[in-house]
Amino acid sequence: MCSINEDVIIQVKPDLKLFRKCLKCDQNSVVVTRINDALCKSCFIEYFTHKFRATIGKSKIFEKDELVLFPYSGSSSSVAMLNLIKKGMSEEAKKKFTFQIVCLYIEDVCLFDKDYDQTKRVEHLRQIEKSIEYSGFKFYYSLFENCFEKNEKKLFREKFEEFDLNSENREKFINLVNSCNGQTSKEELLKRLKNQLINRVAKELNVVKVIFPISCTKLTVDMLTNFAIGKGAHQATEMSLEEKNINGQIYLRPLR
Repeated sequence: MCSINEDVIIQVKPDLKLFRKCLKCDQNSVVVTRINDALCKSCFIEYFTHKFRATIGKSKIFEKDELVLFPYSGSSSSVAMLNLIKKGMSEEAKKKFTFQIVCLYIEDVCLFDKDYDQTKRVEHLRQIEKSIEYSGFKFYYSLFENCFEKNEKKLFREKFEEFDLNSENREKFINLVNSCNGQTSKEELLKRLKNQLINRVAKELNVVKVIFPISCTKLTVDMLTNFAIGKGAHQATEMSLEEKNINGQIYLRPLR
C-alpha cells in the first residue's frame, strides 16, 4: 500500500537478474526474456531486432516498393520502431526491407500540458522535428483538432509552420474532450478520433497499410479495458498482427 508518511522505510527486494550472467556472453544481464533467458543490453537489442525482422519477413504482408504509413508519436515504442525500420532498410541489413515508409506525427501536447500555450506547442513540434531528422523518411505533421477539418487537403502538412495553431477547431476539440465523464471514455474517444484522422490521411496519400508502434504491454492494457467495457468479442481481431478495417485499410502491429 502507498503511504504519505515519509518516515516509513520501504524495503525493496533486490533485482535477481542483476546478479546473473547473460545467456550469450559473460556480461551482466539487464533483462529476462521469455521464461528464464537473461540477456545483456547488446544481446537483447540483437535478439529483439531479429524478432522484429522475422515477424515482418515471415508474414509476407508487404509488397516490394509498397508505401506504408507509420504514425509516429514520440513515445518509446514509436522511437524504437522507427530505429528498427531504419536499420532494416540500411545497406548493411542482410535481408533489406523493400517497402517504403512515410511517417505522420499528430500533435497532442495540448491534451496533457495544463500550462499549454502556443509557444510551448511550437517548441514541442521543433523537438519532434529534430528527433526524426536522422531517419531520412518522408514526414508529415497534423494536429489532433484536424479531425474537425472538412477539407482533406488541409489535414496534414510537410512543415508544421503552415498550420494555424489557434484555429476554431482547437476550441471545439478541447471542449469535446473535456465533456467526457470519465478517463476511460476520454481515452476511447481520443483513440477513435486519432484512428479516424490516420485513416483520412492514409486515404489522401493513397496508402492501404498502416503500421502501428503498439507494444504487447499496451495491447494487454487495451485488452483488459475492452473486457471491462464489454468489448470482449472483438479481442481476437484487435490483438492480431493484421487487422482489416471497414474502409479496406490494414492495421499492422509487429511489436505485439
